[in-house]
Amino acid sequence: VTEFQEAGLEIEAPTESIREEHGLANLGFKDVKPILVPALGEGEGGYLFLFEDEKDLEKLKDYYEEPGKSTLMANSHAYAQDNIFLQMSDHMSQTEFDRYVEVIKDL
Repeated sequence: VTEFQEAGLEIEAPTESIREEHGLANLGFKDVKPILVPALGEGEGGYLFLFEDEKDLEKLKDYYEEPGKSTLMANSHAYAQDNIFLQMSDHMSQTEFDRYVEVIKDL
């Protein structure tokens, strides 16, 4: 989250954690941060997942990409690299999402 902020991108990390009701608790992530982008509207943003291994990341990616199975926002943006999976609201433009992706690529 700090890296995004240092790149001049709008992002906030609320203190509440993801709840099991999201259906993601068993997908092997090491940590997840709900993130907010106030310019997108109240409560809008996404999730930043961190994994210990790429195999577990692939489980989330598969879960996310299966139509009707994911409880994440439909038609949202997603990007995976190494042990990081970023999912953001479709209220964000592709151009803006690409700026967040560039930060991850530079890690």
